[in-house]
Amino acid sequence: GAGNSIRGIFFAGETPSLVNTIQFVTMSSQGGAIDFGGTLSFGKIGHNGAVANSTRAVTAGGYTDPAYSSQIEFVTIMSTGDANDFGDLTVPKYAMGSFSSPTRGVFCGGDPGTSPNTTDDIDFIEIATLGNATDFGNLITKRLNAGGAASQTRGLVMGGRDIPAGGLDNAEYVTIASKGNSILFGSLIGSSSKCTAVSNSLRGVEGGGGTSAND
Repeated sequence: GAGNSIRGIFFAGETPSLVNTIQFVTMSSQGGAIDFGGTLSFGKIGHNGAVANSTRAVTAGGYTDPAYSSQIEFVTIMSTGDANDFGDLTVPKYAMGSFSSPTRGVFCGGDPGTSPNTTDDIDFIEIATLGNATDFGNLITKRLNAGGAASQTRGLVMGGRDIPAGGLDNAEYVTIASKGNSILFGSLIGSSSKCTAVSNSLRGVEGGGGTSAND
């Protein structure tokens, strides 16, 4: 999911079949999600990356059974309708940690579908400008299923799983406005994969996830 201060957008998932739905909620109210009035170009498991600025929500990659996707699509958050083509990731992959500043979206690690099924690649896009993702640098540790959080200047990727090493308990960061390899930020309380992370301009919070070698 991704959003602005008014709406939260949810892309794709399993029901258990793969779906291409887009739904939204209004942050200031309560109640169920509402259909966005359009769809993604194809159904995919919801391990795609998602980022946003105040205007656009962008989803990237995903697993489409049996293929891996490199496609990047976007919606205008305050409108409704089908997603539009944005460009492509540098390689097809899913299960990325993702975060954004007001200008850039960043996609970290993931599963590219080739052995050993984890990557340390970092891709980025300029959210306001359509086009393919560009190489940003590399993570210290290859990982998938990590949580991503950011302030306006720094992005964090937390936890996840390396294959075959298992769950990870560290956090790495990048300065979003620059390019380059990530830097060690610190350690989590314990290893955590398939976790969720959220943030405001000051603090990033990671929670949930699995702790076994297969999560």
